[in-house]
Amino acid sequence: MEDINKYIGMRIEHKANVAEVGFNYGTPVALIKYDKSNFLDKRGYSIATDFYIDDNHELHYKKLQFFTSEKQAKHEYDKLVNNPKELNVKLVGIDDWNRPVYKDKKGYLYKDVHCGIGTLSLCTVYLNKFYEEPDIPIKEDIKVNIVKNFQKEREK
Repeated sequence: MEDINKYIGMRIEHKANVAEVGFNYGTPVALIKYDKSNFLDKRGYSIATDFYIDDNHELHYKKLQFFTSEKQAKHEYDKLVNNPKELNVKLVGIDDWNRPVYKDKKGYLYKDVHCGIGTLSLCTVYLNKFYEEPDIPIKEDIKVNIVKNFQKEREK
């Protein structure tokens, strides 16, 4: 794997700095913080996946996602680079579109975009609020366990 730590703190295209870097199953991921004075002043952070920065400090990426809050951006970044192999969730309700809503032991919400029919397909929830839209799909190789109580899972 390449040394992506060289990008930390690097100025990109005169609008942003690389705040953090990591890997998602071998793919480089960067958390980018934008200047408040640029055109993205309402969306101060982004996550670039499968990225590199060329000699002209231009960012090249496969996917770029913008965030309005630092907390949400860091949460999504941490989930990408900390690759859990299993996700334990419990059902907490059904939203207005008949999508089952689950919560993990840290309090993060997930929605089943298949509306409880067929294969479970979980996405994070925008702003981590119950009635917000599904956001980023969880990785396909993560095993999802639906539990009734997190306390009992810890005791096992």
